[in-house]
Amino acid sequence: MDSGGKKMIRVKGTTDSSITEETVYEEEVYNFNVIRVDGDLELSTELGANGKVKINGVETDISTITDLEVSSDGKTYSVGNQNDVATSSIYAKNTVILKIEGNLSIGEDTILTAVASSRRIWRTKRNVFIL
Repeated sequence: MDSGGKKMIRVKGTTDSSITEETVYEEEVYNFNVIRVDGDLELSTELGANGKVKINGVETDISTITDLEVSSDGKTYSVGNQNDVATSSIYAKNTVILKIEGNLSIGEDTILTAVASSRRIWRTKRNVFIL
């Protein structure tokens, strides 16, 4: 894993249902982007409206957490970035993992979701795991 929390894996596979010993497997590269928070994470509309989160009870600017964004109204926190979303011609090849080394608290009117494409075109589901 590099210093940015990203890890690359190579996968060999085929979408052909008639696999034989002569089947040629294509190699593809997939990335895991691990966003790690050391401690308790609190997300709320009140914090988000000010571009903040709470880590271990301390208000922290959201820009200190790579690939975690909040909407202008503060209600929706998004994990990932546009590179994690498929296009009309390319399947998504990135998986985002939000790893919290503590408790996750999400306010009543607050949403935590995967980043959405600005183009609103997806060929496969976005992969986000919260650990």
